[in-house]
Amino acid sequence: MPGGRPGTCPAALLALSLWAVAGGAPAAQLSGGPMLGHVTGRTAGIWLQADGPGQAQIEYWPEQDAAQRRLSAPRPLTEVEDFSARIELTGLAPDTRYRYAVLLDGQRASGTEAFPLRTLPAWKWRGQPADFTVYMGSCAYLNDPDWDRPGKPYGAGEEIFGAIARSAAHQPQPSLMLWLGDNLYFRETDLESPWAMNARYRMIRAHPALGPLLSAAPNYALWDDHDYGPNNGNRAFEFKDTSARLFRRYWANPGYGLEDLPGVFTRFSLFDVEFFLLDDRTYRASDTTVEPDNEISWWQEFKNWAIGSNQWTRLLGRRYMGGGPLWLGENKTLFGPAQLDWLKQALIGSTATFKVVASGSQLFNDANRFEGWQNFKGEREAFVEWLERQKIDGVLFLSGDRHHTELIKRERKKAYPLYELTCSPLSAGAGVPDAERDNAQRVEGTLVGQRNFCSLEVSGPPDGRQLTFRSHDSQGRLLWERQLSARELSMPEGEKP
Repeated sequence: MPGGRPGTCPAALLALSLWAVAGGAPAAQLSGGPMLGHVTGRTAGIWLQADGPGQAQIEYWPEQDAAQRRLSAPRPLTEVEDFSARIELTGLAPDTRYRYAVLLDGQRASGTEAFPLRTLPAWKWRGQPADFTVYMGSCAYLNDPDWDRPGKPYGAGEEIFGAIARSAAHQPQPSLMLWLGDNLYFRETDLESPWAMNARYRMIRAHPALGPLLSAAPNYALWDDHDYGPNNGNRAFEFKDTSARLFRRYWANPGYGLEDLPGVFTRFSLFDVEFFLLDDRTYRASDTTVEPDNEISWWQEFKNWAIGSNQWTRLLGRRYMGGGPLWLGENKTLFGPAQLDWLKQALIGSTATFKVVASGSQLFNDANRFEGWQNFKGEREAFVEWLERQKIDGVLFLSGDRHHTELIKRERKKAYPLYELTCSPLSAGAGVPDAERDNAQRVEGTLVGQRNFCSLEVSGPPDGRQLTFRSHDSQGRLLWERQLSARELSMPEGEKP
């Protein structure tokens, strides 16, 4: 198990932690975090990591009333979890500013401060949705000369994380940080063992450039290939279970897949906007898989009916995608039918003004000659047809991966256009393929070929909500800005349900 010694039992680890607390070993020191995770009106998740065994607690109090100090339940820091913990603060008051401090073995963690935390207001049936800002980015490469490839360092511009943190800290309105994949880069030697994969996560979380951002606003994340496994990794990665376990260990999302459907996909809401974070690796076939010929022959139909072994391959129960059958043994999917069914039902049931679907891989850029949903046309077009048939308003898309930023617009004949903001890179190498510089799908003036981060501001009254997309350079300076109203993401009058 990553970070642990095989055969170490939980009871022994707990005894070791208690021994450390009692003074039998040097006190643990904070090595990573704290990171603010999912926050609601009455709860907040806080992640942290120490350099050894011990006991962690969070002391917290309203900013305007330090006398109301409270302590969270203690959490043992054990080797089996690499001395990390996610602590849930409960019983908070809505719309309140708090301060919190990390305690290790009952003492304030050395070198730390009191960190800010703001709960959300209880606005439904009580008021109007507030304005807020989502910061986002992907492709965060932090150099590690001992294990990087020889030559010029691939990462640079680490000041970008501080720029996001400062902007979030000075926001008078709520904000969050959304990591759009490739949030760390596994090196080749990392992928040789689960232990080395965990070591990469630990190294990144201890990096001083990230600390201010992790504590400045709630952090949410999805993954892409470089924080899942190998470059362009698919569902055959031998350590995919380890990768999922590490993702759950090091992030504080509200959820990770479903009980009967493994993965790291999840959803959460902020005021009248709902976010759907997709898992683009667990069920992904290789992008280069050759899809079967969709021509239907009587012999293929008969074989499927005669030897199909389950409901998905039999003639009468076979799943169709994009008008063509998935022949026996073929399964070229990016998200997979079960995850897409989860997304579809969630979209149908959502009452949010805006429904934001986020993926590590780019989705609607047909000029993309690398990884992306354009390589899974059967799955993608079937979803687009379903979305138009359901007449769902307010859907837009976010993605990362591409090492440049752009706003893609896909036109639809009987529905509003589908917009996709791709934001990349944070601190990895930047660039734009020559073949994509004149992409007709791109909204004019939104191409950025340098390191940058993006923000999405949601503002306005309930009957006039609007989105403002922005791209900022590594120092936080504005590169471009575009606005989109809820009305522009609504079905035409003649097409409304």
